[in-house]
Amino acid sequence: MTKQATITFFSILLALSLGLSSQAVAQFQSDFEVRKNFLDENERLFQELKDADSVDEAEDIIDQINDLDNQYGEHSDFLDRVLSPETYDQRVTNFRELAEVTRERLSRLEDRDGDVADLDDEIASMTDSLAESNERIDELESELASMRQDRNQFRNQSANLRRQLSERDEFILDMVDSIFVAYNDVDLESLSPGEVEELGLDIDIENVLGHIESVVQNNMDFLDTHTELSAQDFLNLYAVQVEFKRMWDNLGPKLANIYVGDDQRQQQLDDIDSDMSEWENKVDESAWSSVASAFDDREIDVSAFDDAVSFYTSLSSYLDDAIARAQDEGGSDEELERYQQFADVWREDVKVDWQPHLINANLLDYENVASLDDKLADWKVYAQPRSYAFLMYLGLALVIILILGGLWLNERNKNKAKTS
Repeated sequence: MTKQATITFFSILLALSLGLSSQAVAQFQSDFEVRKNFLDENERLFQELKDADSVDEAEDIIDQINDLDNQYGEHSDFLDRVLSPETYDQRVTNFRELAEVTRERLSRLEDRDGDVADLDDEIASMTDSLAESNERIDELESELASMRQDRNQFRNQSANLRRQLSERDEFILDMVDSIFVAYNDVDLESLSPGEVEELGLDIDIENVLGHIESVVQNNMDFLDTHTELSAQDFLNLYAVQVEFKRMWDNLGPKLANIYVGDDQRQQQLDDIDSDMSEWENKVDESAWSSVASAFDDREIDVSAFDDAVSFYTSLSSYLDDAIARAQDEGGSDEELERYQQFADVWREDVKVDWQPHLINANLLDYENVASLDDKLADWKVYAQPRSYAFLMYLGLALVIILILGGLWLNERNKNKAKTS
């Protein structure tokens, strides 16, 4: 090989070597950039997903994940080696699923926030209506005080007051239902601490627990300023209190978990429980006092009572004593008059006006009522004057004789028909 040929050969080798080296360097630089950019984008999107606080932001991140896949999908073989033991497809799929779960979680929270906002508006409206109802009741009572000489006007205004009280009670229970039922399906156990916090962040605590406290306080104030209501009205208020307390005991702690921080939660619950107990004591005292007055006004000397058990025991003992007295002394006009006096209160007041509220407030049950009914019926039999009782028994005997005689004649006619 000539010198010139040798130089040419080595020149070609050198050129090829330099070309291959530059291509390798370029390829290395390209792979390095793909790896770095892909991992950086992953980290950025993951952090944005953690910080997302709206459905729109989550959906935007999902779009960016799709763009990321479109951009780096052609490098999947290389990125499989970079991400090993995880693959590129696994990384993108897991990222999409995480973003979808985040979007669904934020959607649920936004729906709940919207429901809570609507609920707050409804509660505020009901609170205003309750205040207006209380004002109207005060006006009606003032009118009643100036109309007591006119029986017709007094009767009409009494009916208006009772209707207003009924509407007021419906407002209270509607408010309770709106507050409590809305949260009955919220499963706090399934929510993370952050989700529970997010559920309550946008709502002022006074809009929920504050409304509950105001309902309790308004009812106590109402009892303090409306002492001349009838036993029926007080028992109705008692039934309202019992239903309200039942709902609060069931869902109050759940509401506190949403709206009250850990450091204040127990104190808030204790304050409402204390007010609830005070309300119960006030309505309990007012109701039983008014019921006792109804018996006193009719001059029926039942033993003292101040709760459901002693009320039933008092009436049951009164009837037992009356039956024993009538059995020992015999019936008389006086005994019959005593019976009628009690029977009027029992049938007109207890059975007609009080029983629905006594049952709703769990102060009596239907078995108690049936037992007292039976005793009242026994008293009626023994209270009859002797002469009246004799005529009653004689009449009963004649009815039995006529029935038996009719049966005998009917049987005899059947026998004659067979023989003929």
